[in-house]
Amino acid sequence: MATISYNKEQQTISVKLFLVKYKDEDGIYYVYSPELDINGYGNNESEAMTHFNYAVQDFMQYTHEHNTLEKVLKKLGWNKKVKPQSSIKKALAKNEMANIFSSYKTSSSIEEIDMPLELA
Repeated sequence: MATISYNKEQQTISVKLFLVKYKDEDGIYYVYSPELDINGYGNNESEAMTHFNYAVQDFMQYTHEHNTLEKVLKKLGWNKKVKPQSSIKKALAKNEMANIFSSYKTSSSIEEIDMPLELA
């Protein structure tokens, strides 16, 4: 289950997401979160995870600064308490990443990302 929590006192956001990790036929590593429809890529898994973290931080910062985080998350199927009870395969079927499971060897994990949030 994906979660996002905001610590106003410390001005940080903690994001817990289901991640799919895989390497394509060209040797490029990917980290993808269907809950946010965000990915990162790199020459190795560590680099892909670093780029993924940057993408999530940019997403959170942008939506916070524009006061659109809740609206964007609702469009992605979130509600205030729990991500909708649909399978990850159903979530993937809604976009171009749908063939990941059938085309590549994948691994998955649930990981928590903590990041500072600069308040405007």
